[in-house]
Amino acid sequence: MNRIRDCKPWRWMRVLVLGGVAWIACLPAAAQFCVGDCNADRRVTANELVSILRSECPSLAAEQEQTIGAEIESAIANVFGGCATLPVDWEVAFDASETGYMMSGWGIGDGSLWVVGGQLLDGAILRYELGRWTQLELGFEVPLLNWVHGVSDADVFAGGNDGKILHFDGESWTEQETPVVDPVWGIWAVAPDDVWAVGGEPVFGTTPFVLHYDGRRWSHAPIPTIQRPGVAAFFKVWASGAEDVYAVGQNGVVLHWDGATFTELGVGISQDLIGIWGTGPTDITVVGGRGTAEIAHYDGTSWTRAPASSLGGLNGVWTRRGDVVHVVGVRGTALRVDPQTLEILGQDPVPTTLELHAIFGDESGHILAFGANFSIPEQGVVLIRELSDDD
Repeated sequence: MNRIRDCKPWRWMRVLVLGGVAWIACLPAAAQFCVGDCNADRRVTANELVSILRSECPSLAAEQEQTIGAEIESAIANVFGGCATLPVDWEVAFDASETGYMMSGWGIGDGSLWVVGGQLLDGAILRYELGRWTQLELGFEVPLLNWVHGVSDADVFAGGNDGKILHFDGESWTEQETPVVDPVWGIWAVAPDDVWAVGGEPVFGTTPFVLHYDGRRWSHAPIPTIQRPGVAAFFKVWASGAEDVYAVGQNGVVLHWDGATFTELGVGISQDLIGIWGTGPTDITVVGGRGTAEIAHYDGTSWTRAPASSLGGLNGVWTRRGDVVHVVGVRGTALRVDPQTLEILGQDPVPTTLELHAIFGDESGHILAFGANFSIPEQGVVLIRELSDDD
């Protein structure tokens, strides 16, 4: 069944008849419910359509009721017109209710995927290939794994709690020695001998760290004294190349590496920044927020911050083109955002209320979201849907 997309009052609508029930699907816009969605379930039934005609729908403001006749006429006319195709629904790709948290995933673009997560004391690595899921037997114990990234299927890195970093060489996973014991939250591989990892212990206020791997060993990267107060951890790292690396973290901190030194930047955000992704040096998006959502975009010259929102905190971001960003967050939040205007293009309904921690898509034509309950016992989920032409 086609999904009912979020829409804004007085945008074009499309009437569908499914199982004898009339539904109205709206083109995407920056609002939470469709016109006439009286019970706020993002669907408009035949009974609700009658309520609209009688001006009994509480979701309609007075000024909207005055023009409802014209809107219904447009909706019915649109049945015979050319409406945009609605994206395929998100589906559960892997139920990790017994495996643990699903923290992140990465692949080379052929449809295969490495996924990491697990339980707090028992980390897990899963392989998705040809539609099948396999949990690997590592042969050694690791705690929860938080992030995975690589440059090929013969060079993949995963970071986790207790300062753990693992490496896959195309044959097997091995543990690498690191100079830290606090959690590794993010990893980004520019090349086999140019890999970055970031982390820290935000709860106990330890010193945040940035690590670099030169193909032989991991070592601390020199970072400036952080001017922003209360920064004990960096959460993610992203790079467009060897001389353009960003790290984001607690209390809105942002660091930039230019190939020689790290510099602290200000983007106008004081809440935690959890995710970062971009298509290049002039198209970078950061997301976060613990209480309310935070989104900011860099166009190569300056940072623009999204206006205040009633949405909850955001955790993950991914993009493959310059006009749409995919963002996930708390309580099953999945958004599509215009990075240039920071307008929310749509909010996707998803089959979970777990916290979505990360999102990733590739040229195989699929996009996946990774979620967890972040409580005990540890439970998680991986969601999947097809990438549309508009994604």
